[in-house]
Amino acid sequence: ADETTASRALDRPQQLVELLVALARDPRYTVAAPALGAWGAILRHSAVARDPVVAGVFSVLTEHATAALFSVCRASHEPRLLDLMDPHEADLFESVGDARAFLATEIRAKLLGVVRGMCQLDPAGFVAWIHASLASALGPASPGEVVEAALLIVDAILAALDDLEQRALEDSDAGALASLQAARTPCYALGQRVVGLITCDANSSQLTVRQLATLPALAVLVRPSAVADAGGPARQLLLGMLQKCAACLHPSDQPVGKSPGDGALVAKRASAALVRLATAVPDSLMLVYADLAQLVHSRVTDPGAPRAVKAYLREFQLALIAGASTCTVAERRALARPIIEPMAQELADLADASMHAPGALAELLGLPLADHL
Repeated sequence: ADETTASRALDRPQQLVELLVALARDPRYTVAAPALGAWGAILRHSAVARDPVVAGVFSVLTEHATAALFSVCRASHEPRLLDLMDPHEADLFESVGDARAFLATEIRAKLLGVVRGMCQLDPAGFVAWIHASLASALGPASPGEVVEAALLIVDAILAALDDLEQRALEDSDAGALASLQAARTPCYALGQRVVGLITCDANSSQLTVRQLATLPALAVLVRPSAVADAGGPARQLLLGMLQKCAACLHPSDQPVGKSPGDGALVAKRASAALVRLATAVPDSLMLVYADLAQLVHSRVTDPGAPRAVKAYLREFQLALIAGASTCTVAERRALARPIIEPMAQELADLADASMHAPGALAELLGLPLADHL
């Protein structure tokens, strides 16, 4: 748009809004980026966002933002990305890598800002509108780039719900909390789909790592009040997350042609997801501690489980016990003792042997738990 068009639009809000929509939908990424950033700012300003003129274009903007996210994720994996771009725009980038970085840092981030803003304006309505599309995209037959885009949208939705919940709790807004519950309910099915997609296979390590990164965001769905329902979806989702993380600590056999580091990366991300869950919702985890302890015990006592896996699980369990506000000091001591005593015994058994085989003790001391001993 030239300066004359922009100047006229400032005097006519309807034209300005339509201009911003047109710019946001421009196929040239460098043109769309500033407009998408402007829409993100508008959506963060509730008074402006609820203006009838602005709100009148939300359906068009929402459809574009969600569709564009899938398109951008596909383009990011395209080796001929520069050839597919507008020739004049392609000349602005020195390499495909530069163009991909621009898509990730500018376009994708701004599109997610629009999605998150839309969800915050009408959480229940937005989730109801997009639920079916996300459920389809999170299917087992979906290509990796489609799953990636769907996971990004799920992350944005959960972040929006988390922000709204914290605000409603601070304001003691019962109406807002009830509205959030309506938005949260269909998210349990999406969470189960995310968990179900995780294969713990080193052959698809990049996608598995991305899927594991979404699990801590699901913490907003498994608050203690929701997990307290023994047969409810929150408890089922939480247990499913724990089981999948534990399985990913020891990925399936390394496929031919893949680096041994792929399996280690999956295990590291699974461990990080466990610790982040222990930090985010310790009281929820304590409500399912009997199942959790049984799961950890089965892994720790498995003779085929690597030492690193056992260390990851012990670190997670101790982080949980330390962070649970519902535990007294005496309860923490009682829960931690059966975890620490076998570790202490293992150290004692290795102490003498380490004089002849120092690598064994070094391996043990190099585990994540060593910093806490």
